[in-house]
Amino acid sequence: MGIIQAFFNWREGKYQEHLEAMYEEDKCPQCHGKGYHVYPPVGEFIPYNHIFDCAGCEGLGSYSKRDSTIV
Repeated sequence: MGIIQAFFNWREGKYQEHLEAMYEEDKCPQCHGKGYHVYPPVGEFIPYNHIFDCAGCEGLGSYSKRDSTIV
């Protein structure tokens, strides 16, 4: 079980590094500062992508705005 716990610790460390990097760049960590998420088409007969505003930053892309929206 030690190797599984080591993997989870490594993954959590990488996630924390990601959050710190996004905080330094003032970008939302969920959408990488874009403000939206693009999902590919579900079927072969749907020719367009689905674009949704980021729920973490409400479409703004900024980390500081993300912090103010969390209640």
